[in-house]
Amino acid sequence: MFRNVAKPGNKYIEEEDIMRFMPRKEVDLLYSLSLGGALEAGKITEEDIQTWMVNVDQDRRALIHSTINTKAVPKQLEQFFTSVVIVITIVVWLLLVGIASSNLVVFLSTQFLLAAFMFGNTCKNVFEAIVFIFVIHPFDVGDRIVVDDVQLMVEEMNVLTTTFLKSNNEKVYYPNSILCTKTISNYYRSRGMGDTVEFSIVLTPVEKIDMLKNKIKEYLESKMFGTLGTIN
Repeated sequence: MFRNVAKPGNKYIEEEDIMRFMPRKEVDLLYSLSLGGALEAGKITEEDIQTWMVNVDQDRRALIHSTINTKAVPKQLEQFFTSVVIVITIVVWLLLVGIASSNLVVFLSTQFLLAAFMFGNTCKNVFEAIVFIFVIHPFDVGDRIVVDDVQLMVEEMNVLTTTFLKSNNEKVYYPNSILCTKTISNYYRSRGMGDTVEFSIVLTPVEKIDMLKNKIKEYLESKMFGTLGTIN
């Protein structure tokens, strides 16, 4: 791709090279959405293309996993509520046809209250998990997050639990009802993240300070595709 677009012998692609294949609006959209700060530099190296391809592949894999998982969670809920509706329908049908008596209804009510007493905490956890997944929804499959100061990648989301991967591929299972109570940082959704470094310069000539700023700027340009903030 790089060799077909770049001019022969060039080590980078310029805007005019891409404009041979697409209009100006699409070129600007390509730079802004796919190549980050490369538009500001006006040059695209072969390394930029490789990084972009890797990011596209990762996003594609994450989207596929997220789509599969998004369908799986509602399916689990559908099965649960379908089972409840079937049980209620059978009881009502027995009452309507006269097979079941009021004594059976009282017995079933007693058993229901007993089950509510025994599994009340479980029902509470299920409700909190559903709210966490569908209402709060702090992450998707493929997102890189931080929980309890540990970096994790979301591998699979279920109704009751979420599976994460550590940097060493160790799997961690968190109940969604527990995640509801924790502070979660999502790197994937924090596109505009930045960092600062503070240091003091004492008894240094202004010329050397300007030289240092230029060196820092050149280094950042070589590492960040030309995207720079204001250096003060």
